[in-house]
Amino acid sequence: MYNKLFTTILDSSIWLEPTHVRIVWITLLAAMDKDGFAHFSAVGNLSGRARVKDEEAADAITILMNPDPHNQDQPNDGRRIERVPGGFLVLNAPKYRAIHDAEMQLEANRNRVANWRAKQAAKEAKRAARASKAESKALNEAAGRAYQKDVANGKSDIEAMAHANRITKDDRRFKAAEEES
Repeated sequence: MYNKLFTTILDSSIWLEPTHVRIVWITLLAAMDKDGFAHFSAVGNLSGRARVKDEEAADAITILMNPDPHNQDQPNDGRRIERVPGGFLVLNAPKYRAIHDAEMQLEANRNRVANWRAKQAAKEAKRAARASKAESKALNEAAGRAYQKDVANGKSDIEAMAHANRITKDDRRFKAAEEES
């Protein structure tokens, strides 16, 4: 299971607590499920996972279950956990899960829109390439017709070819000038 750790924890009153309390708190956050339940049936299980002494884990649990003296205007008077059968319930987990889910939805929407725009750009590039090929073909056909007409009207092969080349070069110059402006 993945649980996001918000950077606001660094500005939280939990960061004013002793190290063993912070470590136990982060262990509970890392171990909780999507509903905020952290399965630690005994203090020894929690102290082992948190790598703190049993007495430190018991002290941390007491602090986390009591009202927060620094921030009692929070829901549950700032209590962070509640003992439930089979473990602990992180009381503000639904709030932070909702924030996380909203962020994930925004990210998914950003990715979906970026993919759609990329597909649209690819379609436009293909359309432009097809149009460019069609324009080149039409230009070459026009140059060929001019060459045949010039030869039929008595111009030399070299003069007719020069006229056909001017048609294609002039058209390309005109298109380049259009693209620059």
